[in-house]
Amino acid sequence: RLRPVVSTLRNYSSATKQGKLASVEELEPFVNHASQMAALDYIVSIESDVFIPSYSGNMARAVEVHLMLR
Repeated sequence: RLRPVVSTLRNYSSATKQGKLASVEELEPFVNHASQMAALDYIVSIESDVFIPSYSGNMARAVEVHLMLR
């Protein structure tokens, strides 16, 4: 099941995972604020060249629609 993701990451050397975009110190003010953390996730997702959701929840659907309507 992870094979397509692994091959995608292998083919695109500049691809990065969400956890590597900000340091622990940068995210510290948002740790106890789930809505603000979700807003950061949304902003990063819609500004990215490629969006690969880890699961098909409401956030993934919202980002997909936003990207389709660009």
